[in-house]
Amino acid sequence: MSPHILISTQGSGLSQPVDERIIRKIDQLVNVRVKDTLEMRRHLDVFVKNEIMSEDEIQPLPSNRRFYPKLSDIRSHIYRATMKHRFSKVDQENEAEKVIHWKASSPEDFFYFRPYGEAPPGHTDVEGDNKEDIQTLLFIPQTAWQRRLLQRYGNDMCLLDATYKTTRYSLPLLFLVLRTNVDYQVVGSFVVQNETKSRLNSAPVWTYFAVDRKTILATDASRLKGLGFVLLQLVDDVWKPVQAGSRFLTPAESRYAMIELEALATCWAMKKCNMFVQGLPHFTLLTDHQPLIPILNSMGIADVENPRLQRLMMKMLPYSFTAEWVKGKDHLAADALSSSPVDQPSLDDELCDVHAEAAVKIQFADKSVEDLQLQEVSEAQQNDPQLSQVTEYICCGWPDSLQEVATIAKPFWPIRHNLYLITPTSGSSII
Repeated sequence: MSPHILISTQGSGLSQPVDERIIRKIDQLVNVRVKDTLEMRRHLDVFVKNEIMSEDEIQPLPSNRRFYPKLSDIRSHIYRATMKHRFSKVDQENEAEKVIHWKASSPEDFFYFRPYGEAPPGHTDVEGDNKEDIQTLLFIPQTAWQRRLLQRYGNDMCLLDATYKTTRYSLPLLFLVLRTNVDYQVVGSFVVQNETKSRLNSAPVWTYFAVDRKTILATDASRLKGLGFVLLQLVDDVWKPVQAGSRFLTPAESRYAMIELEALATCWAMKKCNMFVQGLPHFTLLTDHQPLIPILNSMGIADVENPRLQRLMMKMLPYSFTAEWVKGKDHLAADALSSSPVDQPSLDDELCDVHAEAAVKIQFADKSVEDLQLQEVSEAQQNDPQLSQVTEYICCGWPDSLQEVATIAKPFWPIRHNLYLITPTSGSSII
């Protein structure tokens, strides 16, 4: 019996399902970005002629829907393959590797990638019947230039859907656009898993402050860069930012111990968010510096020996908060801000040394010390070898250990945190 007679006896195949080999071929072609229905049909015709026929030694009739599916069937299988590739673990692993590479090559830019998959304990952005199992995909890139534009012109913004009524992208791509003094600029973009209200709400869109919401203040310090913070509130089970900020360190602050820097970041953040957090019944302070947690939660000012920490703790007394430790990998927003600060420190931002210097100046003013006397004291200190060495340490930073300190300056080691170089009058510096 000839192949043509065999097929004809099997019927036209109008009601037959699409052959599994055809479905696998559609899946492969979708994976290489073949999405057009007519183009897909051309590929399938060649596949049937060159591979299906050689395997079965049978030439199906064009009316056989098992091997020559209708355009509507092809379109349906293209959609199913596209949905399946959305959750490809291989693609997500590649994306995670690219994000690591981008962060290393462009540390001033911001990249956040949350893969689709099993949700960590307590994660809220999930979907499905079992809302403890699956977290949705989210990808947010933002350059340092976009961040500067957002901070400068971020009063009027709109959200544009780049994938509206298109099939070019497998996942919804959205742009955050604002109007500058020249034209409209894209200042942020993010990819969500599904273009629904809940998925769009999972992106960190700004919200207004409400006293009755749960509040988190996340802070971070970078020794080489600066300080950063973000104030968050819980809105419909999603943490959204209310205020954020960052600044560079002053030369004096860059010589602080790490725990002093982290305490400085928390104190500075509370001061910047004072209109929101002062008077609040309670808020949570998040930091990735674990040694700071017991100091802020359990110890009194008298229990802390470090004078700089004491002063910072005194400035945080008006606020009611509980400090909690968070892993650095989960502390992304504050870490990104501290690693890429924007603003220069102002006089009001310098919370330790400037205030101490001002207090000393007040003491001089109260005692009516003449400028000539201050000049004599300054010259005497400059001519004294011991005080000259101490002055150098104050300006350039003290060594890490007592053994590295010059012998003549070792008597000042126990009180090094209380020493400041001030200029009560022009042309004079006094320890």
